[in-house]
Amino acid sequence: MNFIKGIFSFLILLVLTIIGIVFIIAGLGESNYVLMGVGVLFLFPFLRKVYRRKFSTTNKKTTGGTMGFKSIFTKGVALAASGKCRRHSQKATNYARQAMSNFRSAKSRKGDQKIDAMIDGMSQLANSVLEVSDSVTPVATMNAVSALLAENIERIIEEGNNKVITSLK
Repeated sequence: MNFIKGIFSFLILLVLTIIGIVFIIAGLGESNYVLMGVGVLFLFPFLRKVYRRKFSTTNKKTTGGTMGFKSIFTKGVALAASGKCRRHSQKATNYARQAMSNFRSAKSRKGDQKIDAMIDGMSQLANSVLEVSDSVTPVATMNAVSALLAENIERIIEEGNNKVITSLK
């Protein structure tokens, strides 16, 4: 009976690991950090099995307390938020560079063309400020997810693992 239980555990672990690797590769190919985070979540049972001592909730030397699933989950959310922040930051930089270019060209123009170039530069600066303010939202989302789910996620995973183990018995 233990042999059959071991085979089923191995097969479940293998399937979850393959799914995790596929999601990570797909996320890397598309620069989609959410897919990579989901892939890390699917790899968690494999990582827990291989590095059992490092993820143990009782081993305070290597993890500083409870490293578990919530730490990996919040890191996945942080990766997703990082990608969104990076995109907004790049857009803000591009708008600011366009504004600088418009202001430089306004120096060499006269009359209405000078005013139009300065108006265009101000418009680009406003867009840059909007992108910077939009980059705050992913960080706030990451903090909210971390605060809301960090406490409950480890308990949910343990309950799921216990259900799988009892169904295999």
